[in-house]
Amino acid sequence: MHSTIVRIQNVFGFFTTVAFFVAFFTALSVVLYPASPTATVDVVSVKVIKGRPQYYSSKQQEYAFITFDLDADLESLYNWNTKQVFCWLSVVYGGGKGTKHVSARLPSSGTH
Repeated sequence: MHSTIVRIQNVFGFFTTVAFFVAFFTALSVVLYPASPTATVDVVSVKVIKGRPQYYSSKQQEYAFITFDLDADLESLYNWNTKQVFCWLSVVYGGGKGTKHVSARLPSSGTH
């Protein structure tokens, strides 16, 4: 008869093997179904106004309001293992003192 420790080692070894094969097939499914999302951004209008950052501040700043149309096809990102997709929009523009980077998180949904 096997001792308790040998039985625990055998059970642990079996579950480790099963976990390895599940991870392998999950990784294989990513290779077999590659993601190829596409997106286009069209700028509709740009408005630049001058204003104060706070009510009590006397310093004037420029604020830009940009209206754009975003058309994104994220259908290829969804497969059997996708729970949620996070999207963000990153804007790079040149200014008087160098290049500026702005990022914004877009709302996303867990279902398609």
